[in-house]
Amino acid sequence: MTELTSTQLGFAAHRELASRHVESASRHIESASRHIEIASRHIEIASRHIEIAVRLAPPRERAKRTAEALRPTLIANACARLAAIDQDGGRTVLVVAVDFGEASEIASGTGQARIGLAVLTELLERFRDCDPAFVAVPDAA
Repeated sequence: MTELTSTQLGFAAHRELASRHVESASRHIESASRHIEIASRHIEIASRHIEIAVRLAPPRERAKRTAEALRPTLIANACARLAAIDQDGGRTVLVVAVDFGEASEIASGTGQARIGLAVLTELLERFRDCDPAFVAVPDAA
């Protein structure tokens, strides 16, 4: 039987260590894949929600008062959010996005859809003097 030299033993030890690192890396890749799959499901669920946006465009001198009047609605209703603020000529543009929930809730008129409709109706009625208009929901930047 041939005796192994210290160099050969060193190579064998490095080979064993490398093999363990490859196994560990494989487990990490599997774990990362599971996390990506879970994140994808969350994104898919989030993307099923339907938002409708309303643009309110008060004159610049009334913008602060309008924003202050809008604040309680946004605080009281988790389904409403201020999606954008901009200027357009002499007007301040406030875009409010209202979450209506999933398509099934909208079809059945239940849950989040019912709440969303109530919030949207309130916005249109309370801020009719702000030239409300339906607009596309701005992309999150």
